[in-house]
Amino acid sequence: MCATTLSHPDPGNLKAILDVCRPTISPALIDAASMARLGAVCARLPKAFSVFWGLECPLGTERAEADVLVEIRRDTSRHALLAGDTPSAIDPLCEAVPAWAALRRFAQRWRARDDERRELVRNVWIEFDLIAAAQASPPLDALTRPSVFWGPHEIGPNDWQRFVDFTDYVRESFTPFPDRLPLAGLERAVRSLPDGARVFQVGAMQLRGDVRLRLCVNSLPLSAMAGWLAAQQWSGDADSLLEALTALAPHVRKAALDVDYTAGGIGPKIGLECYQEWQQLNTDQWQPLLNHTHALGLCAPSRRDAVTLFPAKTEYSLRHQYDHPEDGHFFPVVYRNIHHVKLSFVGAGFRDAKAYLGVTRPGVRVGFPLREVPDGDADEWLSR
Repeated sequence: MCATTLSHPDPGNLKAILDVCRPTISPALIDAASMARLGAVCARLPKAFSVFWGLECPLGTERAEADVLVEIRRDTSRHALLAGDTPSAIDPLCEAVPAWAALRRFAQRWRARDDERRELVRNVWIEFDLIAAAQASPPLDALTRPSVFWGPHEIGPNDWQRFVDFTDYVRESFTPFPDRLPLAGLERAVRSLPDGARVFQVGAMQLRGDVRLRLCVNSLPLSAMAGWLAAQQWSGDADSLLEALTALAPHVRKAALDVDYTAGGIGPKIGLECYQEWQQLNTDQWQPLLNHTHALGLCAPSRRDAVTLFPAKTEYSLRHQYDHPEDGHFFPVVYRNIHHVKLSFVGAGFRDAKAYLGVTRPGVRVGFPLREVPDGDADEWLSR
């Protein structure tokens, strides 16, 4: 882990914070061409989005590439920008791109204090698939095809009606949300969750083939995952999955499960999000998992080493903070860490791996004692 101090001014977009992170982004992790695409996208997004955001990096492919995703929490400055309360870099997108126009409508409704249902949605993650957009023929503008993930409040096995209310609320103002959900399969999935497990995210996907909806579940024990999937009529090999998860268990502190739904039902590919104490910048805790991923043939040694170089802390000088307050806040530090590693399982084995790298920029309200403001609560990436 390295620490640096910055004193120079920076522009008001997300690329400014990407540039802060670049000293610990190895070309083995994100090569020059992908970094240029990433920088161009970040330059079109507001700097306010940098309070909590991240990079998604494949670990086993030949190309060193990355996608980018940002979090919007209810009643924060990011929410206000998405709703159009103040001018920002995303205004042209919200005016010209249907998906962004729908996001703006949703954000505006989400701010309506007289609608208690707004509390059904805790936060939103917007993901930009730069890799898929670059590989399309002809190449696409990744910003025009966002995948959107909504974080509901507690939805466990006894909360099916709340799940229905949540999806209805989102769909009413976000028209790209699937209008024909596989409700029978989703109800079976929610009601069969073990006690303590919960749905923490529901995603509407773009650039993902025939995937219509993603259901993300956490607090589901590794030992219970194969049985739960088998109960959902998953087509994969549950015995092979149980064996793979048993081998993985010593290297993982906790895990989450991502399941895709197509028009025909639950999809064959599942995602397993693997966590350590992600708020720690020490990378030693990740070595056993990364080594195991390498042993599975899913992570090149150069990529494994590059991932562990990313965590760092950059502090801004007091002069910089006082000269460049943002929306009544100081932002004294930028943290980078390994948030989680995701393994995809298809059929009878793991197929690929990705590292999710987190960037947090906690704010301090001007005129108040030094403390982190809830607007920068980084302990809620995907609500683990």
